[in-house]
Amino acid sequence: MLVTMFSRLLAFVVSLASMVLVVVAFWPQLLGWQRSSPWSFMVAPRGFALAVAILAFIVLFVLGRFGRPLRRVLMAAGSWLLVFAVATGVLLFFRGLGAPMPATPVSGDIGTVRVLEWNTMGDAPAPAAIAQLALDSGALVIALPETTRATAHDVESIMALAGVPMQSFTIAFDEVYRAHSTSLLIARSLGPYELANGNAQTSVSPTVVAVSTDGGPTIVAAHVVAPSQVTMTQWRADLDVLADICRLPNVILAGDLNATIDNMQGLGTKNLGNCVDAALETHGAALGTWPTWLPTLGGAPLDHVMATTEWQITGSTVITSVDGAGSDHRPVLAQITRAG
Repeated sequence: MLVTMFSRLLAFVVSLASMVLVVVAFWPQLLGWQRSSPWSFMVAPRGFALAVAILAFIVLFVLGRFGRPLRRVLMAAGSWLLVFAVATGVLLFFRGLGAPMPATPVSGDIGTVRVLEWNTMGDAPAPAAIAQLALDSGALVIALPETTRATAHDVESIMALAGVPMQSFTIAFDEVYRAHSTSLLIARSLGPYELANGNAQTSVSPTVVAVSTDGGPTIVAAHVVAPSQVTMTQWRADLDVLADICRLPNVILAGDLNATIDNMQGLGTKNLGNCVDAALETHGAALGTWPTWLPTLGGAPLDHVMATTEWQITGSTVITSVDGAGSDHRPVLAQITRAG
C-alpha cells in the first residue's frame, strides 16, 4: 500500500515537471525566453526535436513494458513527450514544407526581384558554383555571408560575362579569417547603389547595407553571430540592430541570422522589425538551412530572406542541389514583387 502511494505521488510530480518542461521547451515565448539559453537552442531545429521526442517516447514505452515498478512514472513522462511530439508536428505542418517557386520573371521586370542568400562558410564553394547558382535561379540580389572580396569580385566577373552585370560590396572585419567578411552583389539593372554610412553594425561578422541613389530599396546582407554561452549578449544585440534596420522603409534583407522566427518573436510588428520572412509567408518555414548533413526537415532555419511591406513575397525555397559544394549552410532563394 505504501509503495503504491509513493509511486502515485512520484508519478504526479514527474507528470507536473514534465508538463512544465514540455510547455516551455515548445513555446518559450510564453515567458519571453525565446532569446535566452538554453531555450533559444531548443526551438531552432524543431524537426530534430520532434525526432528526439518520438525516440525518447519509444524508449520510455519499452522500459514501461518491462519495468513494472516504474511503469506509472514512465507513463507520466512519456505522455507529455507524446504531447510535445504531436504539437511540434502540427506546428511544422502549418509552417509548411515549401511550394514550387513561381516562373522566373521576364527580363526587364524591375517590379519583381529574386534574392539569393548563401553562407559560403569562408569561400568554400568556388566562385563559379556561386555564380552558376545565381544565374540558374535568376537572382538579381546575392547576399553572401562569410564570403571575401576576392570571391565576390570573381562572381561579379562571371556574372558580367554571362550578361548579368552586377555591382559588388564587401565589408571585412578581418582580411585573414574569411568568416569575418560579408559580400553583397546587386544587379546593375536595379539601379546604382552605394554603401550606407552611419548604420549600427553587427558584432563579430559584418552586415552590408547598400542604399539606392535613385529611390530603390535599401538592400542588406546580414550575418548575426552564432549564439553560445559566451556570445548570447552579442547575439541579442545583433538581432536588435537588424530589427532597427527593418524599421526603415523599403528594405530587402537577406542573410544568416543564426536565429529562427521563434527566436525573433517580439522584435517588431512583423517577424523582424517591419520585415516579413519569405519562408513563413510562402509556407516553407519548417525547412532547415543548417546543417547540410541533416535533412531539411531536421535542420534549423537560420538563413532568411525578408522584406518590408512595400514588397509582396511571391515565392521562396531552400536549395538542396548544392549540399556537396562545401558550405554547411543551404542557400535560400526568394522572389518578391512590389506591393500594389
